[in-house]
Amino acid sequence: REARERAEAAASSRGDGVRGREYAPKLLNSQGNVSGVAAMIVALYRAERRAGFYGLSKSDVADEAQPLCPETSMLPSHTRHDASTRYGAVSSLTSTLLKNEIVEHWPTRGKFRLTKIPGKGLVSGDAVGRRLHLALRAHLGERGGEEEENTLPCGSNAAESFAGAGAGAGGRKTKAAEKKTRAAAVVEVIDLLDDDDDDDDDD
Repeated sequence: REARERAEAAASSRGDGVRGREYAPKLLNSQGNVSGVAAMIVALYRAERRAGFYGLSKSDVADEAQPLCPETSMLPSHTRHDASTRYGAVSSLTSTLLKNEIVEHWPTRGKFRLTKIPGKGLVSGDAVGRRLHLALRAHLGERGGEEEENTLPCGSNAAESFAGAGAGAGGRKTKAAEKKTRAAAVVEVIDLLDDDDDDDDDD
């Protein structure tokens, strides 16, 4: 709610309108394929997590997004027959994503990154990117590496594990004590035998 109010206030100060609800692009298009918009957002999200990220140009976004949506053409192309330009999904980078402040120019006007605070779309590009990144991994049957938590034992299993570990340590200590006791008994027996020998010598 606070993010919405801040976005509306910022938009009002600029004389702009805002969306009635949060911008939430779907991962898949009507054909059941990964959409170009989703692919671009995920491409930027992943690129920003690489060392040395310094923004992506429009062509870079298209290049990195294309493998994520092989059925969709990111760049416009010309047919051999009439040389008409086909739709290129990368055009949505500026017509949709920049307009809704899901992406922004950074660090120069020729490069882009996801926004970090909510804007006209009432949600940050980074938040949308994270959601689509996880949705794509689930769609492909992958395990989300950055979302996986350490698989530590929990609940009763944890108690049993720790109890078992304690029992193991206790068992080792018990065996060590038994060895010391047996060693002490052997020494005592030897001492008694030596005493008997001394008594025999005295006789």
